[in-house]
Amino acid sequence: MEQFGAHRNVSGQATGRSPALRVRAPLPASSHADTVQQSHLGLSVDDDVYARPRAKPASRRRPILILACVTGLGAALFAASGGFHRATMSVEPLPVQFDHALVAAGLGINEVMLSGLRNTKDSEIYGALGLERAGSLLRFDVNAARRNVERLPWVRTADIVRVLPDKLKIHIEERRPAAIWEQDGRSMLVDFTGRVLANLAPENTSSLGLTRISGAGAPRALSRLMAALEPHTEIHSRLESARRTGERRWTLELAGGMSVHLPADREGEALLRLARQHEGSGLLDLGAQIIDLRQDGVIAIRPNAVTAPAARAPSRRSLL
Repeated sequence: MEQFGAHRNVSGQATGRSPALRVRAPLPASSHADTVQQSHLGLSVDDDVYARPRAKPASRRRPILILACVTGLGAALFAASGGFHRATMSVEPLPVQFDHALVAAGLGINEVMLSGLRNTKDSEIYGALGLERAGSLLRFDVNAARRNVERLPWVRTADIVRVLPDKLKIHIEERRPAAIWEQDGRSMLVDFTGRVLANLAPENTSSLGLTRISGAGAPRALSRLMAALEPHTEIHSRLESARRTGERRWTLELAGGMSVHLPADREGEALLRLARQHEGSGLLDLGAQIIDLRQDGVIAIRPNAVTAPAARAPSRRSLL
């Protein structure tokens, strides 16, 4: 009798060893004939002979790639922030570290191209841009920089454009001086909106050929006065200075010593009456006279006591 559990070899002799437990996998259909032939020979068929390796699905590889990318980016930011040395100190916010990495990669601001400057200095533009704290070109706040530059006295508009990888292109449109404001012993250059552009030395005021204005509030009311004078070139061409009185009305000083008192409102209508009267009678050629237009429909004329000869007796007449 054979011992229970004995194993026989191919020749049928007992070996006395228990056979290893084998799990057979289903065989491919194409190998069925070979399987039958081998079973007739008494050979055992193992699953590792016919099992084919299966490729891992792409869905299992994708998280690994994402994890690798995140790890690489984190390592780059860690290196840009100073590595382990900075990790032991105060750590900057992640956006700031990322901005440092962009600068290290060549996306900092290394060149500024300026155009349109005549009276504004380059250093004033650089100071308004705040380049020492600008960071990378991508993080640079163009709108805030534009507002800062347009606060400069001469700058009317500023156009700021990023030029990759590391440049700023800036075009400036400057303000046009319109008059010289004389106030409290100072002379200041102002534009049509009344914005003070620069201080002037007294010896430089006459060479500019600009109208002189004086009085409190004169710069703010300048644009309205210039708009009223624009249609009347004969009056405007004789204008030498304009004095603002009580922040309410203007007195115009014309060439030849003539003074013209304008009303507090409707300056345009008063100037139109004066222009028409000059066309009919040459009123502006009378010289040192005071023309009072403050009363509607009336042109009052009297000698100018300041510029008229002392021996000349004052007189007054009205023209309708």
